[in-house]
Amino acid sequence: MDASLVFLDADYQNQDDLFHKMAAWLEKHGYVNEQYQSALRQREEQFPTGLRIPGHQLAIPHTDSEFIKKPGLVFVRPSRPLQFLEMCTGSPVEAEMIFMLLVKNKQDQMPLLSGLMSRFSDAGLMDRLSQEKDPEVIARLLDTCTGSH
Repeated sequence: MDASLVFLDADYQNQDDLFHKMAAWLEKHGYVNEQYQSALRQREEQFPTGLRIPGHQLAIPHTDSEFIKKPGLVFVRPSRPLQFLEMCTGSPVEAEMIFMLLVKNKQDQMPLLSGLMSRFSDAGLMDRLSQEKDPEVIARLLDTCTGSH
């Protein structure tokens, strides 16, 4: 994983602000097209991605591959949790870590999601991701989740 896709302690007013700022950065750096932000927002409204795991609340927003130019995994740890809705229940989740999936090839989405989901049960890893200050270390830790080395 590229450490430039690790964003720590940034201030976002809410989910829309996060989506707006991240979409602008990702488009500027060639990861997504100009429709990405609206597609991401629309998909999040239809299929919420908030997730509660023991000790942490997360979100894994993503959208269809047609809006992605270059694959990647974006890790955002905002300065304060952002509200998402929980997948399945629709209950509010205060996401302290956000994993934005940039999947270019549709067939890669399920392996990436299942790799992440299986690692979300690793309490030590999740605690480390919630506290680590070095983007390079976070990138290496996330490589173990996604199978990229």
